[in-house]
Amino acid sequence: MTALACIRVFIGADLATDKVDALAPLIAKVGSAFLDGRWKWPRRHAAAAPFAFLLTDPRVERLDPNDLRSMAEELQHRLFGDHGEGEVCLLMLEGDQAEIQRFAAADRDTLCRLLQGEDVGLSGRLTEIAPEGARVLLPDAERDGDAPPHRALRLSPASRRADPVLWRGVYNCARQVFVGSAIATYESRTAPDEDRAQLWDMEGLLAARLALRSMRSGLLFCPISYSCLIRPSLRDGYLPVLDALDPADRPRLAVTIYDMPRQPSFAALRQIRALTEPYFSYTDYQITDPEFEVAHLQREAVSSVTLRLPTADRRDRLIAMRTFLTRNDVFRRGEVWQAMTNVETAEEIQLAVKGRAPFLCGPAVTDLLTTPVGGQGAPVEQLPMHGRRVLMLAS
Repeated sequence: MTALACIRVFIGADLATDKVDALAPLIAKVGSAFLDGRWKWPRRHAAAAPFAFLLTDPRVERLDPNDLRSMAEELQHRLFGDHGEGEVCLLMLEGDQAEIQRFAAADRDTLCRLLQGEDVGLSGRLTEIAPEGARVLLPDAERDGDAPPHRALRLSPASRRADPVLWRGVYNCARQVFVGSAIATYESRTAPDEDRAQLWDMEGLLAARLALRSMRSGLLFCPISYSCLIRPSLRDGYLPVLDALDPADRPRLAVTIYDMPRQPSFAALRQIRALTEPYFSYTDYQITDPEFEVAHLQREAVSSVTLRLPTADRRDRLIAMRTFLTRNDVFRRGEVWQAMTNVETAEEIQLAVKGRAPFLCGPAVTDLLTTPVGGQGAPVEQLPMHGRRVLMLAS
């Protein structure tokens, strides 16, 4: 079993917030340099947020906090010297992927309360790592026999994530069945820069691994940014989260590479395939140009191409659909499935069915769902399926 943890760099509570924020670039540089030198393969690491790093080690079930004491020492010395105004410690949480996501995004006030022993709704094993040593602040009740009962914390409604990962059902028109779900990370958020895109992508990957535990059937489509994958510094950052995926789940995982250009380079496609193939059985390219050059793709490089319909008026959306559907023969010759997402109206569904588009996703297909759906039949005339009904079928 692969150990997965998040470490947070915490600066002494007495230091002003503006001074702490100003240290973020230096902490990212020192922390990454330390982990590059000490956290060697097959262990992986990646920056997850300001002051936060994800760590994995496939050889153990639990990380040894002593491996990170020297990182706390180095940060202390580089930031404040041996007797400066600030004190540095690392907080390491090991546990459920959803808890690790919440911990990575926790604000400084929450970390202060954790250090003071308050219940903030986190579960898992929490360890404080300082230059002088490590101490367990919150044992893992499921794996630590000495865990006090009152420390086995549960999520309270007030402490749940304000922005949970949401899903849309993926519908097969010919079979009239939901074959899986796609992570709908960006539908309720503004377009991200590359650093935020990577963070949201990793959040989705962790959510997919968690969702598979309770799913009986269906594929999960996980988005990853094309722009991030062609930048080596960002591409390598995905490895800790990808390595945390269970190899047994590979047949049920598909990757959606979004923001694809019309003519991606062969070098870029090779890099994408090398990174994703060990973890995903299917590769989907999400495009915005209906004349995407599918004929230039290698057959083994991609399973499907999904047109994301534009945010435009009815006429422009229908034109994009028709342009995409008139190229059916090109896709069939290349043995690549066609799909469309952001489908919003019954008229668009009818055009897709008439044009023999195999797969559809969007508001006209399902609501935003809090859990994935897959393997459930639904007549096309009854779309969209609403959240309550989909969840009932998925239960």
